[in-house]
Amino acid sequence: MAESYIGQFRVDHVYSTPDTVMLKTNFGTILLDPSANIIVNIHEHEHVKGEEKLTKLGNIYINYPFKEYYTIDDLNPLTNHKISFFLTVGKNTYHTTVFANTLNDPKKPKKFKSIEDPKEKQKGAFSKTEDLLYKYTEAKSTNLPIYKDSKDLKKNIMDARRAKEWKEYQNSGYKFAKPKANFETRKKRTWLVANGFEIFDQVCDMVNKEKGFNIMEGDWFMGPFYSYDQNVKLKH
Repeated sequence: MAESYIGQFRVDHVYSTPDTVMLKTNFGTILLDPSANIIVNIHEHEHVKGEEKLTKLGNIYINYPFKEYYTIDDLNPLTNHKISFFLTVGKNTYHTTVFANTLNDPKKPKKFKSIEDPKEKQKGAFSKTEDLLYKYTEAKSTNLPIYKDSKDLKKNIMDARRAKEWKEYQNSGYKFAKPKANFETRKKRTWLVANGFEIFDQVCDMVNKEKGFNIMEGDWFMGPFYSYDQNVKLKH
């Protein structure tokens, strides 16, 4: 399990327009390398009757090398946003959160817009959540000899499509007996399941949802890591 740090990684709000916010990154003394990546988790943030209300807009995935400034666009005007950054470098994860308002624009109608990185393209036959799990696990496994190579990791993710949900996948279909012959397979699958709960719950908020939107439980009948991309886009 990756260690998590707060304080060494900082993101500051620089300025806003009616539909964008510009942010500045500061990595402090963190030693970055090509395995590093950032997941940006974006919510509209408001208080209703004294309680915090968050509306999930989407995620942006950023690969190394990083820029000093980033602009998030297609936002609603006069709206506060809670933007969480998760930086993974090797086995370590750093996180920080910034709050940023957009400015008022009476000509711009308020409407929901999902946010996606236009440069982010799916690789192979992966769904968005499978691709996210692949990148997250590959970064965390840099110094761990769990998978032979990237092809081995991809195969283990795709093999999950044959299972109904995560328990069946993790135990290779065995409910009770767990033969030594498939120990290595179960070890690889256990690592993927642990990473799946970590990334899908903490970052994507897709665990323990209502039927039809719950990752890890096989709601799309394609295993625990698969999601129907358009369904996720509508929901999140």
